[in-house]
Amino acid sequence: RLSTGVLFMVTLDGSTAGSQPIVLHASFDNGLSWSPYVTTGINDATSGATGTNLTNVVNVVVDDLDRLHFHWASHYYPSFFKNYYRSFDPVFGTMSPIVDVKAINGVAVSVRTTASQIAITSDNRIWLTACSPSNWREELFVSSVAYAATGAFTTVGILSAAASSQN
Repeated sequence: RLSTGVLFMVTLDGSTAGSQPIVLHASFDNGLSWSPYVTTGINDATSGATGTNLTNVVNVVVDDLDRLHFHWASHYYPSFFKNYYRSFDPVFGTMSPIVDVKAINGVAVSVRTTASQIAITSDNRIWLTACSPSNWREELFVSSVAYAATGAFTTVGILSAAASSQN
């Protein structure tokens, strides 16, 4: 919920074969009705909007400046697992560059995970879970600066025991 009271939610639009864009919906009446707000451009062809390995998980949080932060994934067993991050300022209509979260620590696309959570803390740092260098182990990342303004994240460490995130 923005400070103005506007509610947002995200869905995946799989109505067209080979396409699964993230859609941001807004409610201006406390959730009684919803309208598409952003229908393209959150994810793109390089991050699961179109192609073979489509986006199949998406989450969103809102910071205290009313910016939205998205974390999404394309997880396809047995050998394609990618996670992405981007922010959106609904006041100015601007989006940050897409961050390939798996590339932060050089994890191969074939390393398996179910991780794709996002949170924001009171100091406005963005926290993400993504794949560690080992199959089925989650790793925690935090933005280097508040609001993930630079798009840089650092690893905090492994969150799960071997094979524990598989279930």
